[in-house]
Amino acid sequence: MRIGKSARIAGELEISIVSDRQFRLTSIRELAVIHGVSYRTMWKAIQILIAKGLLISLPGNRLAFGPKACRELPDPNTSPGEKLFEELRRRISDGKYQIGKPFPKYAYFVIDRKVSHSTVASAFLRLAHEKLAHKSRRRWIVGTAPSRSATGWGASVEKDAPVVLVFVNKQSDWANMFGDRFTSCFLFPFTQELMAHSFQLSPIGSSDDPQMPFFAAANSPREAAAIIRALGKRYQGAFSCTVNPREEQLETWLRMLVSHGKPVVYFDSADKGEYLSRQTLEKGGNYYRFYFDERAALRLALQELCRFGHRTIGVHAWELFGWSRRRVERIEECAATLSPSPAIIRCGPAEEEWNLRAGTGVNEFLKSMERRLGTPLINDEGRLAIDDQVRRLLIEKASSLTASLRDKGVSALLALNDAMAREYYLWCKAAGIAVPRDLSIISFDNLPESIFFPVSTIDFGFSRLGYLAAHLIIGDISVQTDRTGAMAGICTLIDRGSVAAPAHVSELARKPRG
Repeated sequence: MRIGKSARIAGELEISIVSDRQFRLTSIRELAVIHGVSYRTMWKAIQILIAKGLLISLPGNRLAFGPKACRELPDPNTSPGEKLFEELRRRISDGKYQIGKPFPKYAYFVIDRKVSHSTVASAFLRLAHEKLAHKSRRRWIVGTAPSRSATGWGASVEKDAPVVLVFVNKQSDWANMFGDRFTSCFLFPFTQELMAHSFQLSPIGSSDDPQMPFFAAANSPREAAAIIRALGKRYQGAFSCTVNPREEQLETWLRMLVSHGKPVVYFDSADKGEYLSRQTLEKGGNYYRFYFDERAALRLALQELCRFGHRTIGVHAWELFGWSRRRVERIEECAATLSPSPAIIRCGPAEEEWNLRAGTGVNEFLKSMERRLGTPLINDEGRLAIDDQVRRLLIEKASSLTASLRDKGVSALLALNDAMAREYYLWCKAAGIAVPRDLSIISFDNLPESIFFPVSTIDFGFSRLGYLAAHLIIGDISVQTDRTGAMAGICTLIDRGSVAAPAHVSELARKPRG
């Protein structure tokens, strides 16, 4: 896979920051000259390091070391082999080098770290001694060598397999959790890693199908505690998440699960803050909360728009759903923390036309619009038949957006999720508004079905959280959480080319083109 220039520069700077106490921070412009890249490329690299917590941005575009960099700076007297070992161990704990995957070859570290072949070999021997790596033929692999016993999905049927209990309201919720678009991003790597290490996942809750295998029927925490005691040493931990509809009882169940001393993982996909923290449960070191940092995601999206010069950003205040109102309020809060602060324009009320549930193609969108407008948009040959009259009608039906473009100077839209972003993009395409020349769009979620749309989005980092949560239960690597047992997903920008410098206000939403 080809790595972007800004990502490569960010990687080089990260290595310098965490491995060289004498590394000196200077201005972005000077760093760009030192590394022989453009100011824009270096700016992107710096934003990657800010998102990782290695750098922080101070007023006046000044840079300083972030808390993560200060915590991870090693002793300058440490040997090169020890430095490389610590770096590799940290990357394993962060999930950058994943269990079962090969490390880069020796030559990569020799060239990139400017160390000898023997130094690299000593670092890998240390990893092997710590049971963090093993050699398979001529390649070093992350983690210990797999046992000869069967692994994978079939391994969970073994009678003596270690068990991880999954708290649900009822049996059918176990399948519904995989159907949830956000929770599934966490669950797939979580369950895959556990089952690859011969763990059995057993849902526990109210039974509505006595024939369902691997289900522990329990209608109360007391019954669940009896099941855990019956499992004995096979019980290795528990998992729960915010998809569970019986949230008023969730705290009681978590208190019971934590009391048994094994790791308890709670995935907070709704970012409820301290609602279910160690302090709330009054428990210690075996409770962990993995969550997505919504404010970090919103800030990253706003920074990307501001980087291109957008100062007036539109947001549809979707009144039908409570989560959308809360997200708009948080967008306004995050915008106020930026310098200079962009103006957030609420484009509303949101018309019915924005609730089309469009699929992954333009034709589905156009057919939906045909029914709303009462005007054919596709001719008998299956080709687009959009003329100026139809485009004017499209713009008239979306008065909340066009009024913001024409009268309030909105140059970019911050979609609340990928589904809305797809509809914005398709509507703009049909209405003759070019993205990103006339209007920039950025959204959130990075859903699989959105990959076919050229709309930039923010990934919440759920897959990495699922992987690390699984290995926290497995116990084969050291997973670093904060002192409260919490870990946030690292938000990343997926650039698909829908953000550019704003056009002149007089050109936005101009008369539809033929």
